[in-house]
Amino acid sequence: MISKILSMLIGIAKRVVYFGLIAVWLKTALLYSFMSGSKLIVKTILLLLLLNYVGVFFAGVYGWIGIKQSLSLIIDPLIFFNSLSIWLLIFFSFFFFFVIRLAYSKHMRHAEKLIGWEPPPTEFWKLNTDDSSWGNPSIAGGGGVIRNSLGEWIVGFSRQLGVASNNLAEVWALRDGLKLTLDSHCTRLFVETDSHNIIHLLNSKNSANHTFSHVIDDCRVLLRQFHQVKVQHAFCEANVVADCLAKEGAKQHEIFVIHYVPLSYASTSLLDDSRRVSFPRMIVMNG
Repeated sequence: MISKILSMLIGIAKRVVYFGLIAVWLKTALLYSFMSGSKLIVKTILLLLLLNYVGVFFAGVYGWIGIKQSLSLIIDPLIFFNSLSIWLLIFFSFFFFFVIRLAYSKHMRHAEKLIGWEPPPTEFWKLNTDDSSWGNPSIAGGGGVIRNSLGEWIVGFSRQLGVASNNLAEVWALRDGLKLTLDSHCTRLFVETDSHNIIHLLNSKNSANHTFSHVIDDCRVLLRQFHQVKVQHAFCEANVVADCLAKEGAKQHEIFVIHYVPLSYASTSLLDDSRRVSFPRMIVMNG
């Protein structure tokens, strides 16, 4: 009898500690992922959270069946406590989940913001780059445009990459743009790309595991040759001209083309940028 009670208590303790630790860890990780805004982390944590709830649910069903099979709750109160602890875990898990959702909704709010291309400061040029890929991987191209502080076209470019991923096309476009800018004797540059991944790779200390690490290393070497340089993210509404050139790269037969005059199908977007035309976009803001 004593051994049975001890075995039951140990089983209860293991289950409470196990599900309790998982619940605490998941809620903490979920909150962090919401605040960091990482889609990959959010998806991973939500999947783990779902698996956790499924596991707790079946454990609760098992405990409930155990209660039904008992002659009386008074005769075997340990089974009742076992089931109760599991259902309490379910309740508090959902409770903390909704508390986190409430805290997140209060912490973050959506607002409409006007987005458009912004000219760089005087004595600076701005490089906008983009990729074009109908799949990942698929036939891909990269391209970009360099403009001065007046919004005037300095030079554009487009590259055909064959079958490639969008990240490879994006980093090739960045490399081409940086090299063209240096060849044009510009030493002060703003760089804009709509790819968070490329910015992360450039800032990462270790990119040796990537198949295109040599292109990333080339970009880092080129960036160090500028007197002043800043790489930043741009929404697609502020990157339309570069997008046109990237699409041209995906269609063209030549490997690499330099455009010294604006392309006809990019002229409207180029004019919009020079006039500082903005487009509404819903963005998440801290508040």
